[in-house]
Amino acid sequence: MNPRPLLLVALSLTLAGCSAAGARSAAAPAVGTIVDGHFRSAALHDTARYRVFLPPGYGRGGRRYPVVYFLHGLPASGRSYRNQRVGMIGRAAVRAGRPVIVVGAQGARTGERDPEWLDHGPGRDWESAVADELIPTIDRRFRTIADRRARAILGLSAGGYGAMLIGLHNPQAFSVIQAWSGYFFPTDERGRRIHLGSAAADRRADAHALLADLPAEIRSDGRVTVEFYVGAQDRALRGENERFAHDLRRLGVPHRFAIYPGSHSSKLWNAQQQSWVARAVRGLLPVTAPATRSAAKK
Repeated sequence: MNPRPLLLVALSLTLAGCSAAGARSAAAPAVGTIVDGHFRSAALHDTARYRVFLPPGYGRGGRRYPVVYFLHGLPASGRSYRNQRVGMIGRAAVRAGRPVIVVGAQGARTGERDPEWLDHGPGRDWESAVADELIPTIDRRFRTIADRRARAILGLSAGGYGAMLIGLHNPQAFSVIQAWSGYFFPTDERGRRIHLGSAAADRRADAHALLADLPAEIRSDGRVTVEFYVGAQDRALRGENERFAHDLRRLGVPHRFAIYPGSHSSKLWNAQQQSWVARAVRGLLPVTAPATRSAAKK
């Protein structure tokens, strides 16, 4: 049983409330299948890689699935997309009765260990690699539901920052944003705030500032579900999460925030993963049945 949240700072339920080109089989977990793939990225001037969890039954029939995009923490290596969390999230969704495709994105490479999921300029545009290139690649190569209402983006630690930032920048692409022990402005490897060369770049990379720039209809109508969680003993990030919750409340942005027993660690994420993933996937469109022959002829 998951421990009960220590503190629920803000909750709005009304919102106030396979085979594929470029993919190869990598592993076979007890439930579902893992494949690794790649594509040539104009944003990175390089090969971008990803890992995919396909739910049980994907290989049979023509059903289409919602997709959860997972962003790993940083600093990292070019192989960190091969994260066991991809399969763990996929299996959690299956247990919740809402099978999904899970995609683990690459967020670092040799010589660039901590790009913060940001666009830094030609050949270093990590956000664009996810939002503009990875999503259409996955929609082409796998049987997805190519609709924002069937996509979630989530991440942990720096990946939580990336998920919140990319999700807020791209409300046309995602309907659920979830950050696990994240933060909401860019930092270096020692956790110090970094500046990106201009006031405009700094503002675009600051999720606190982005909230005020969201269109009013997105702020008020629950078009995007915003959820974020942190450990009670996470001394570095608890206060930052509480400030973000305060900003959301002040602006009337629907969201859910909770503080749980634990620190900035896998122990917390593993303990709460099932409930967090279940919340995320239940906010997505369900799996669609394959088209019938008669429907296909119409």
